[in-house]
Amino acid sequence: MDTHLISSRHNLEGDDPIFRINALAQSRKSQGHPVVNLSIGALLDDEGQLVTLRTVIDAWSALVPMEIHPYAPILGDPEFIEAITHHYWPQAPSTILGCATPGATGALVVSLRNLLEPGQTVLTFDPCWTPYETLAFENRIKLEKVPYPFGDDPSSLAVIESKLEDIMKQQGRILFWLNDPCHNPTGQHLSAAHRRALLDMFDRLSQKGPVSVILDLAYLEYARDVATVKNILEDYAQWGVSSSTLLGAALSISKPLTLYGARCGALVFPWRTDDQLKTALAISCRGMFSNAPRAPQSLVKKLYRDPGLLEKLASEHRKWSTVLTDRADRLSQQLVEKNIDHSRFEGGFFITISHSNPEKVIQGLQRDDIYLIPLEQGIRIAVCALKEKEITRLVDSLHRCL
Repeated sequence: MDTHLISSRHNLEGDDPIFRINALAQSRKSQGHPVVNLSIGALLDDEGQLVTLRTVIDAWSALVPMEIHPYAPILGDPEFIEAITHHYWPQAPSTILGCATPGATGALVVSLRNLLEPGQTVLTFDPCWTPYETLAFENRIKLEKVPYPFGDDPSSLAVIESKLEDIMKQQGRILFWLNDPCHNPTGQHLSAAHRRALLDMFDRLSQKGPVSVILDLAYLEYARDVATVKNILEDYAQWGVSSSTLLGAALSISKPLTLYGARCGALVFPWRTDDQLKTALAISCRGMFSNAPRAPQSLVKKLYRDPGLLEKLASEHRKWSTVLTDRADRLSQQLVEKNIDHSRFEGGFFITISHSNPEKVIQGLQRDDIYLIPLEQGIRIAVCALKEKEITRLVDSLHRCL
């Protein structure tokens, strides 16, 4: 193909390690090799099969043609927006400002299009979900990262505040993608002290210019302690009501309903009413994808408004969150025995191991037919795809390669 046919904005020399490593693992598996493929970001059972939720399957099967076939409104079905928001914040206003999007990925892109100008910078934690880089690049936005504040070390907070101040001076506004609780890829929650300190930073900087914070919430149903997650969400809600910072949330049904292929989510601003923002969201939706699919919106309305179905769904979530926690705890026990430092799992699909040369470790693991995703300064382990019988093999290989 002639390269002049391709837009110059594309980074054709770029490389998404998730696609590359998963393709290599699948190729080796097809050749009969005993592969441990932990590049996957979907929930698998101990036989390596994709987990589906019976409650979701039954509700999907019960949808009638008019809940599936018609176009959805450009901003999404208002009842869907309200149902998915009230699922996480029951006390939010009855009418929710927001839009339906193709997954939380679409929600993040809509936030870039409306809250920053081309050439400006979005901030997030390091480590982060690796496709953040692609989302920013494809929208002519720079992605900069600040250190995730682990443990009780206050030094990272000073680094975060300094970076936030620099960005405010440079561009007169801030957009922060805040993946908390159940952070991807560490599996941790911010401590209460670190969360409060971060929100105080946003409040201070909002006196100098617009500050927008988008909560990226994908894994909340798979937490070690559901009550803790609810308390964290309530903390954000109370702050969102009182702060001059614009607080929104990127929500998804991919992980909560294991409906990855339905591609539906929402960008919501539950604590604001702003006609200009509403109009801007509508223009972005029309310009990028016209509208999100109707069927998953109908499904969410059906599921999240029926107490009986919600209880069945919650029971399934409890089962799989227990499976994930057990996997993470067994893995952590063996990592500790080998003196391998790692993040503390509180919820989600992943944990991380810090390392200054992750590519070297990844290559060593691949010689053992174990496939993990490298980060800038570490390695992501997909607990969601880890079979119990693979844990010892994984830890032994890590111990040799680290």
